[in-house]
Amino acid sequence: MKKTLLLLSALALSISSSYGQLLMYEPFSYTDAAQNATNELILSSSGTWVAGPSLSTGSTTNDDIVTSPFDAGAYGIPTGTGESYFFRGGGNDPVRSFTPQTTGTVYWSALIRVEGWIGNGTTQYAPGATGKQVFSLTNSYTSSSDISYPGSLIIKGASTTLGETSYQLGVGNQHIDDALKGSYASTIFTSSSTDHLVVLSYDIATATTKLWIDPAIPANGTMTTDLPSATITGPGTVTEISRFFIRLDSNANTPNMTIDEIRVAKTWHEVVGKPAPLSVSKNNIEGLKIYPNPAKDYISIESKNTKISSVEMYNVLGAKVISEKALVNNRLNVSHLSKGIYMLKVNAENGSATKKILID
Repeated sequence: MKKTLLLLSALALSISSSYGQLLMYEPFSYTDAAQNATNELILSSSGTWVAGPSLSTGSTTNDDIVTSPFDAGAYGIPTGTGESYFFRGGGNDPVRSFTPQTTGTVYWSALIRVEGWIGNGTTQYAPGATGKQVFSLTNSYTSSSDISYPGSLIIKGASTTLGETSYQLGVGNQHIDDALKGSYASTIFTSSSTDHLVVLSYDIATATTKLWIDPAIPANGTMTTDLPSATITGPGTVTEISRFFIRLDSNANTPNMTIDEIRVAKTWHEVVGKPAPLSVSKNNIEGLKIYPNPAKDYISIESKNTKISSVEMYNVLGAKVISEKALVNNRLNVSHLSKGIYMLKVNAENGSATKKILID
């Protein structure tokens, strides 16, 4: 019994009022098919994606929806669904829109595989001497001349040798054509078959982008304690972020890559698919009394000094099991709940309180 209670107590720490609202989630649940003469990502997504400024009728593309190679669970994020997106250089630039953001921090994450600069699988290319962005947050541009590139993931070959497969990952906030415009993590990845979870954040107020490569993902939804692998601030600022941009540059700039499970969100826990942490000791309601605990049939919730506006209860999976806006005789009926640990959230006019409750 003690072991069960300890386990449930630990799980209770991860309970949240909701998983939050992702700005964008792309699992690439599209048809797995052969490459064709039109950008398949745009063609297969029923209008979800829009074409970047390099799209032209009849242009040859180098992208494809392929069977997903990633084990999302190995990185501590939810198991993936759908397929994945493979691309190489010389194609169009797919873009997907989401609700515009003008303040705060925007996060994005994805699973990626970098296979090196090998063109169509046989032709070898020499990577450019400087890195290029391959994924970026961006604004609602109307032409290629006014695209912003905040929160960019950039990649640089370890050498300019034909067919190079080693690389560095970094961050940038503008179109990369000069090594001084990017900041790179020190690690050189040498295996072309290695998968990575990348998480990036862009602070709109400070124009700062941070990158975490394969960060530890706490189960309780709190932000990782790992230090960023790379950080860059500026230059300049953006006033809006409203799109996710995939840059398909030349073969010398864009390695063969696969990406999957793209998330864009306003918080860390949302971008890694975890419930928001909820403190079990929070109490901003003066004179609040909650009893009995453990409870069986009902819980009394009283406050002489503050009017209680609503009461919610969540199970250890974060699912809301009770929602009441009016209590009868200050009592909350819990007789229908199964035995176990729950989180009770009490909302009042001047604050809120959360408390761990054991239903016996």
